[in-house]
Amino acid sequence: MTLPTLKTPPPTPSVLPVPGVDDALPQPLRPGALWDGAILTEGARRLFEQEGKGASMLRRRLEALRQKAREQKIEHPVREPFFPIDPELVARFRKQDACTYWKAALADSQVEQNAIPLPAYSYQEADYPKFIAPVREIRTAVTTAMELTLAGLAFEEEELLERGLAVWRDMVAWKPGGFCDDWHGDMLAASVTLRLIRVALWQKERLSTGDWQALGAMLEWRFRETHELMVHFAIDRYPYDSHVIHAAALFAAGVIATEPYFPALQPFRDWVREVIEPQFPIWGGDDGGWAAGVSYWKWSATDWLLLADAYPGGHPLRSHPWVRNTGWFKFYAHPAHSRQGAFGDHGDIPPGPLDASLLRYLGALHREPRFIWYADEALANQHGVADPGPEFVEVEGLALDLAAFSTRLTGTPPAPRPCARHFADAGLIAAHTAPGDPLRNRMLLFRCSRWGSFNHAHADQNSFVIESGGEPLLIDAGYYPNYHHPHQKKFSIQTAAHNALLVNGIGQTIRNLHSRGKIVAYRTEDDAVTFTGDATEAYGGRCRKVLRHLRFEMGAETPFLILMDEVETDHPHVTDWMLHSYEPMEINEAERTILVTGHRGYGGRARALVHLLTPQEVYWKQSDEFPAPTDHREIHKPKQWHLQVTPRFYTSTTLILATLQLGDASTRWSQPFYDPEQGSLTLGSRSFLVRPGHGIDAATA
Repeated sequence: MTLPTLKTPPPTPSVLPVPGVDDALPQPLRPGALWDGAILTEGARRLFEQEGKGASMLRRRLEALRQKAREQKIEHPVREPFFPIDPELVARFRKQDACTYWKAALADSQVEQNAIPLPAYSYQEADYPKFIAPVREIRTAVTTAMELTLAGLAFEEEELLERGLAVWRDMVAWKPGGFCDDWHGDMLAASVTLRLIRVALWQKERLSTGDWQALGAMLEWRFRETHELMVHFAIDRYPYDSHVIHAAALFAAGVIATEPYFPALQPFRDWVREVIEPQFPIWGGDDGGWAAGVSYWKWSATDWLLLADAYPGGHPLRSHPWVRNTGWFKFYAHPAHSRQGAFGDHGDIPPGPLDASLLRYLGALHREPRFIWYADEALANQHGVADPGPEFVEVEGLALDLAAFSTRLTGTPPAPRPCARHFADAGLIAAHTAPGDPLRNRMLLFRCSRWGSFNHAHADQNSFVIESGGEPLLIDAGYYPNYHHPHQKKFSIQTAAHNALLVNGIGQTIRNLHSRGKIVAYRTEDDAVTFTGDATEAYGGRCRKVLRHLRFEMGAETPFLILMDEVETDHPHVTDWMLHSYEPMEINEAERTILVTGHRGYGGRARALVHLLTPQEVYWKQSDEFPAPTDHREIHKPKQWHLQVTPRFYTSTTLILATLQLGDASTRWSQPFYDPEQGSLTLGSRSFLVRPGHGIDAATA
């Protein structure tokens, strides 16, 4: 292959501004900003000049990073860890058992309630500590190289930059056949490769000819190996496995970013343009949504935005609709002041520092000051909460922040008026009474998605979550110890863990792309939003109809929801109506009401009063137990309460109608009046037509 012969590589297409020429005005974010050390240094200089809570918090984080980098002690030379388990066993598992599993799990014929069981990770189950120890050791090494480099760039300290290069040189010199080969390390190799490329390009002026040759030799075999993995997993036909597609995004980003320096690697770029670009961004679409979970968005968005940023200006991926809109998905579906996520793994976590960094970067990219406001507010709302995930999350986030600060853009809060947004690509609706005002805002999220329940998504079609006054009120229950953990598999991903319906005690099919739903109606009018989700297909052929109609009166003095569920089956059934909260719910069986209290850890001021309006007799069951325990990582997390409301008699047609008012301890609740013969419902001063098969409409005078 052709290798560079010059100490200084070809210039990048970015052009730094001329000092003194409109230097105080916002600048456009330049292509390749996340790959250019000069732009990150420029961003750090502007960060140190800027006032505001976001800037001060980021300066403290950078100071902490520099202190950590100065104190970092890592053995030199850095050697690839020894893997005490037969690497052929691991490679054979990945190439045979795991690949067969994913292809079968994605096949059209999979419609069973229980997913095809994953073949035993024999080397993990029997020797997990031996397996995870080298993974952490490798992550620590590559993170150290990045932290030393980023701290050196931010504070312009040559000693830190040289120490970062020393770690980088050791890792680049690793040979094929080690633990972090792609077949062995479960996406670890692609991650390491990408981050070694980042360090090299951040420090490109300091690399010698020998450094460039070593990098080129490493990329030649690592790119080939990752490409072989992608082809083996038939990623062109089966792109939906989270880890494989993340590896593809990391691989593609590194391939495109190194194009000016290694022309001999062109065949890999041709493959990326032929296979990966047309699938961009896999789990989302033009509306900017992400179907694998509101919380999980951050890890996926980081990889795909790194790829988009690697392209030169004018490339269509840089202006792809998903890139333009995905910041709004985070903005509305996981607000800056939120205390929880929804609809996927890690559904209990608030926005973290990486979410804030991504919104700051997207704000700079699209010149959207509301995203910058989100970033500052989300950071201020953290109170020391860190992002879960690998060690390099913090340094990746700070790189996004420094790139954004190179533009000098400042934030603007959103207008505090009711709004709703439908992300049709992900099958998610977000509605707010006062976005940007956490004490007044009442948030409703609803999911009914064509993407099913595969990977990090859950069997939660037609489910919803509610947050009120910054307190989780009705939640996605369960925690995420790790993938395939018994607690996750037996509870968190199941329909029973969501504010949804069970039919004869059974939920929707899990880990299945064909466990689909569809939002079949959506409209906004004045300060209200009305929609219908059809989750029939998600129940695996056991139902003729499963519809949930929902209307949210956002502009009412006491905001409220109307819910109407319709279930039809060929044979008599019972329907379990599920609600989940962090606090025990007060049930008044005589009045048929449920009083829900907000999370006491955040004040416990919020309240929701539910009235069940359909007349059938029901059983009430409430518990704070899980069908499978969590593990040590969730031991300090709060209890959750689960309410199951079940009609006492079997029927082939079920109708459940309820109202849900959102207030606080001082709210004077209204009594709803429902006339089933007329199909009319009145709550406060507002009247509605509630008709099975038609939905919910405001009554006309």
